[in-house]
Amino acid sequence: MAPLLLGIFDEHALEGALRLRQSNDARVLMLTLTDDAPDELLLRALAMGADEAHVIEGEGAQAADSLATEIGRAHV
Repeated sequence: MAPLLLGIFDEHALEGALRLRQSNDARVLMLTLTDDAPDELLLRALAMGADEAHVIEGEGAQAADSLATEIGRAHV
């Protein structure tokens, strides 16, 4: 299995969130839904400027993935 990395779309989304944070009173959180996330993935997000980076595991990951899928379907 290939190592997990921030993809180009992930980086663009994170950069966009960081720009929004500059003009708002906000925090930027990086979340990943896999328990396989290497420390480098989380550290990269923090190095780019994210305020926090977390891994969601177990049943929480399944629920979050289902929610994200439904949100995506609602916006199509």
